[in-house]
Amino acid sequence: MKAKDKPFESNPYASPKAEEEFDTGDGSAYSGKVYNSLSIAIATIFGSVLAAGLLIHSNYSHFKQKTRALVAAVLTGVFTLLFMFSMLVIDFPLVMSYLAINFLIAATLLPLNQLFQGRQLELHEEGGRAFHSYIRASLVGASCAIAMVLMLLIASTMHLMVF
Repeated sequence: MKAKDKPFESNPYASPKAEEEFDTGDGSAYSGKVYNSLSIAIATIFGSVLAAGLLIHSNYSHFKQKTRALVAAVLTGVFTLLFMFSMLVIDFPLVMSYLAINFLIAATLLPLNQLFQGRQLELHEEGGRAFHSYIRASLVGASCAIAMVLMLLIASTMHLMVF
């Protein structure tokens, strides 16, 4: 049965335009768990832009928004490379600068994620659907942190070998 054949369950008095919105991926026509904004911020603190991009991409994929998921994936790659390059250039202690930059990124992404995915997340919550746990988001962030540390070690080793 197509989504259009189903009666519009949440509001029988809604306009046909609202029913079209129901069909086009507003968060009601998918299944599964997604990450809320706070989960994305927590993962960002540990795993920087790589973790944030992966979780945002996961949300867009669950919301059936393939174009936005692709944009999120491309921007994640670009910003991860920029972040890695900046970590090689900065002369501050690596751990302190990594955490400080990640807090800034998380503080920036929290309202941006609310702006771009806030409506879908609200509909997800109103529909009584579950969210992924904060522990899972933390583990994704920690995994991304380990991956980025390994990439930084390889990049710095290659940089030392060249010069």
